[in-house]
Amino acid sequence: MAQTKTISQLNAAGTLDGSEVLPVVQGGSTVKATVADIGAAAVTRAVRVYRSTNQSLTEGATIDITFDTVLYDTNGDWDSVNDRFQPKVAGYYYIVANLNAQPTTGATQHKYAYIRKNGSAVAQWDDNRDSTFRQTTLITSTVYLNGTTDYVTTQYRMNGQNGNIIGGAQYSFFEAHLIGQTQ
Repeated sequence: MAQTKTISQLNAAGTLDGSEVLPVVQGGSTVKATVADIGAAAVTRAVRVYRSTNQSLTEGATIDITFDTVLYDTNGDWDSVNDRFQPKVAGYYYIVANLNAQPTTGATQHKYAYIRKNGSAVAQWDDNRDSTFRQTTLITSTVYLNGTTDYVTTQYRMNGQNGNIIGGAQYSFFEAHLIGQTQ
């Protein structure tokens, strides 16, 4: 059984073995949690992956962006086989997708970028300006993920012209950060 200590018993000279119980406010209610549980919840969950080379875009096709290089993945939440973020802890995640796209020749008419949860768009960026130059798209969203089956992917579509997602850690990347854990 966990040992209960008062705050005055937890002094700088003492040590904690993780079994001590502390009150924690969660969802408006006060619950008991062990020091070990609190420490486990405080572990940062973060992922950053990027495209190392260009990825072809076919005019009019919505494609999944393949991020082929992991810069960091603190808890093994990036699924490189399916090119998706699938965390093992339920909570709210701040998602960032930065995509740098360029038409191969001529102008594009319309471009779209998506953050998708389980295949459905939760954030969309679009631009209907004609352009012949490289364009960076930054799209963000806060998404609840259940920690088991929920996943996030990134997609891009270019109309009017073939093109490329430009490779490079600074150009085309995906990040996810846990900002609020749920039970």
